[in-house]
Amino acid sequence: MKRLLQTLSLCAIGFWWVWFVIWLLPTTQFIQSLAYRFSPPRLTESVVESATVRAYEYSTHGGNGSDVFFTSSEVSHLNDVSRIFTAGRVVISVLAITGFLYLIGSILSDTFDGLSYRQSAKILIGTVVVLVLGLVFFQTFFPLFHKVFFPQGNWAFPENSMLIQLFPELFWQLMLGAATVLTLLMSLLYLMIAQTLYDHA
Repeated sequence: MKRLLQTLSLCAIGFWWVWFVIWLLPTTQFIQSLAYRFSPPRLTESVVESATVRAYEYSTHGGNGSDVFFTSSEVSHLNDVSRIFTAGRVVISVLAITGFLYLIGSILSDTFDGLSYRQSAKILIGTVVVLVLGLVFFQTFFPLFHKVFFPQGNWAFPENSMLIQLFPELFWQLMLGAATVLTLLMSLLYLMIAQTLYDHA
């Protein structure tokens, strides 16, 4: 049981790190600029910058009605995104903090099992496989994801809508790819720690 709890704690910390890095503003800005190289919006640079900032405000703090950039339907979707994003951030942060404190307690009480690193790496690699499948079958995964988390159905917009131009499908493919790479890196880190500190102990 202790190894299982330690393994889940390490996984929680790993998933929190991936979440934190992927949603850093510089990360999303870089991915957005990369997506624009292949799918440029039909907007001026100033409009893209201002509308993107407004979209992030809606998706993190919510809002009402419509504005100069977004329709009421787009704002409604961004508000739904805000609720899900906030809930996800709270849950994964609580799990990571709880896991971290549990691991500290295990280390101080000399009950930490080094095999937990290897077990957590296996779970993270399993997650990588799922994410890769999401990339390969993105045309199925993307709408399925939205139907599960946005059952109210306010997530589909025409190609010329502001939201679609700011965050084209390629943007989300790149975000999923970045999450895949970060999760893989975290699993390799755990494997290296297990190999270096415990396998030869």
